[in-house]
Amino acid sequence: MEKAEKIKVKSVVPFGNAPFFEKIGFTVVSVGIFLAPIFFIPSINFPFQFSKALLIVLATLLASVCFILARLKEGAIQLPEKIFMASAVFLVLANFLAAIFSGNVAWSMVGQGFEVATFVSIFVMVMLLIVAAALFQSRDRIFLSYAAFLVAALIIFVFQTIRLIFPAWLTFGGIFSGNTSSLIGRFNDLGIVFGAVTLLSLVTTELLALSKFFRFCLYIVLVIALLALAVVNFSTIWLAVASFALILFVYLLAIRRTAINQNGAQPVASVAPESVNKRKISYAALAVLVVASIFIADNFTQSKPLGSRIAGTLNIAQFEVRPSWQATFDVSLRSLTADPVFGVGQNRFAYEWLRHKPPAINNTIFWNTDFNFGIGLIPSTVVTTGVLGFLAWIIFLALFLYSGFRAIFFIDGDPFNRYLTVSSFATAAYLWVFSVFYIPSVVIFALTFFFTGLFLASLHQDKNFKNRAFGFVFSSHPKKSFLATLVLVILLVVIVTTGAVVARKFAALVNFQKALLVFNTKGDIVATEAGLKRAINLNEIDIYNRFLAELYLVKISNLFSRNVADLNTEAAKAEFQASFGEAIKYAKRAIELNDSDYQNWVEAGRVYAIVVPIKIAGAYESALSNYNKALELNPRSPLLYLTLARLALANNDSKKARTLINQVLELKSDYTDAIFLLAQIDVDEGNLNEAIKSVEKIAELAPNDPTVFFQLGLLNYNDKNYKKAVEGLERAVTLLSNYANARYFLGLSYYQIGKNNEAVKQFAEIQKTNPGNQEIDLILKNLKAGRAPFTNAKAPVDNKPESRAKPPIEEPTPKE
Repeated sequence: MEKAEKIKVKSVVPFGNAPFFEKIGFTVVSVGIFLAPIFFIPSINFPFQFSKALLIVLATLLASVCFILARLKEGAIQLPEKIFMASAVFLVLANFLAAIFSGNVAWSMVGQGFEVATFVSIFVMVMLLIVAAALFQSRDRIFLSYAAFLVAALIIFVFQTIRLIFPAWLTFGGIFSGNTSSLIGRFNDLGIVFGAVTLLSLVTTELLALSKFFRFCLYIVLVIALLALAVVNFSTIWLAVASFALILFVYLLAIRRTAINQNGAQPVASVAPESVNKRKISYAALAVLVVASIFIADNFTQSKPLGSRIAGTLNIAQFEVRPSWQATFDVSLRSLTADPVFGVGQNRFAYEWLRHKPPAINNTIFWNTDFNFGIGLIPSTVVTTGVLGFLAWIIFLALFLYSGFRAIFFIDGDPFNRYLTVSSFATAAYLWVFSVFYIPSVVIFALTFFFTGLFLASLHQDKNFKNRAFGFVFSSHPKKSFLATLVLVILLVVIVTTGAVVARKFAALVNFQKALLVFNTKGDIVATEAGLKRAINLNEIDIYNRFLAELYLVKISNLFSRNVADLNTEAAKAEFQASFGEAIKYAKRAIELNDSDYQNWVEAGRVYAIVVPIKIAGAYESALSNYNKALELNPRSPLLYLTLARLALANNDSKKARTLINQVLELKSDYTDAIFLLAQIDVDEGNLNEAIKSVEKIAELAPNDPTVFFQLGLLNYNDKNYKKAVEGLERAVTLLSNYANARYFLGLSYYQIGKNNEAVKQFAEIQKTNPGNQEIDLILKNLKAGRAPFTNAKAPVDNKPESRAKPPIEEPTPKE
């Protein structure tokens, strides 16, 4: 029977005789990485992910400052794996060049401050890797970081369990609004963390000789991690876990089993004779492989019986979407023809997506989604950083894998070192999978670089890797000392400056979020304006200017809603001129800051379009020019063509509007807003009968197209032929049961022909898919009470929904 020495637990002293600055740096980065997965500021005024990003950035940069000060004091630099470290520096350099040669340097360098793929993000992550590799070169420090990671994961598990069972608990004022909201961020991020916990627990139980108590505790952690993975049930995670469990299973069969024992602070190999030269079958790894395979097989079935049952029992509904490999490849190929070497710049994938997205996307509910990445983070860098940046990633990952596989097959070294090397490499490699096949959050990205740094630190103790380390002593050489000190001081200045910039951007985003919250909850335009201007003063980016321009449009709309007598006063005219001038000013400034974002051009067009009906000279031409520029940047957008059609109508050009609507329907044949507007044009022109006949012919040719029958029903509703309207709308609902606007007008048509109970059923169905819609609630309440649908309706709701600018129910357009 296998023997194992018990772990003797006593206080661990990770510092030893380490220099003062190294102690501070180690403490700071350890606390930062431990808190990052669970840290948040309990207020909706503070952006959730940016709060975590700020913690990671400040902890990493402060630790980097301590590391540099320690090096300046000692006059020497020592880092493991010099070639791999050089590849990390090359990665930073490639991203720097991509940002410099992008169309918007500031946006690619820093962005809003929390994006995972900007130059600053890559720079901070590489510094985290270097700091971890340099400051965690003690066995106890690495082991302590493992313990901290597992404790943080258990805290997350307890929190998420409470949220799943009691969704109304621990919401912290709405920060965690659904039961899939987690401490770490997205629901899939939760699964990624517990996949790492699964692997770390597996490696620890298999490569450390533990007492029964500690082995039992780790098995409990393993079971908890698998339960979390089952709840999240993300296919990519299961595939990654299954792959690594299989590799571990084979690895343990391929090498001699060496039991490892930790004797106080200094681990030593077990001397039990039975433990040596035995092949080991890892039943735990086999069990994980079996469980993962079951869920993988379940996810590849259409009904997903196991996953659906778990999700149904816990009332879990979460969905994420990303462009496919093919779509990412197509966009990358077209983008590289224009910017092959340095790419278009970080934070600019969405612009290329809009230019080159597949036309078929318009036939999905994601037709209006501006994807910021492709299938994965690293594949997307082909577009954003070009061949140079993508090559830097390939070299970086290739050297990481080479160093890792080379290290884990050295079996004649210290057994505990081998455990640290295998565990840190396996965890880091697992996390890197999600930078290739997914878009990691800032916390996952930071953990990936941190565990990579721990892997490098684990090599420090191994004599087999001493000749691969980087050592540079400059204290005794004046020239070397001058150059090294100069470089380190410059790096120190860059680090401090980066921290200040990110902190300032965080403050700006907080002011921006507060301003939006004030507007949405109180409608206080003055306070909103002040908040937006504070955000701009702290960090002038196009988004803040665009929102401020939109706020002035709200002011103008409020002014136009006054009675005619008030509008003719000098004060009203002065107010209009001031608001219109400010709207133009901020819309133009948004374009100056980022002329690649079509939304900035749309906003400028909206500013001029709002005054087209009052015949201000040049307004139509200016609006048209800005909209056309937006269309150049987003040429396959049905919404932009519809916007141009509305502009043509405002300019009393219904013929041009009709032509543009036809272009909309060519891009997206089921676009309800376009069909709705086309019906209004027919009504305004008195062409109802001809329009109805035309659509009836189309219906004969396309008997399974719900949008055709919606259009037919809507035209008959406008013609007050409610029986015919019912026929068309019933067919539309039969073909597409969740067609909310068809149900809406079907319910009103039922009411008009005296079928009140049927009307109630339609609006009850709409209410299920549109909870919180006040208009639907009002109509349903009135119908149940035997009143007319729009009794006691208040603006903007009126009793003529067929004449509104937009359909009454908004189409679903999920965002990434």
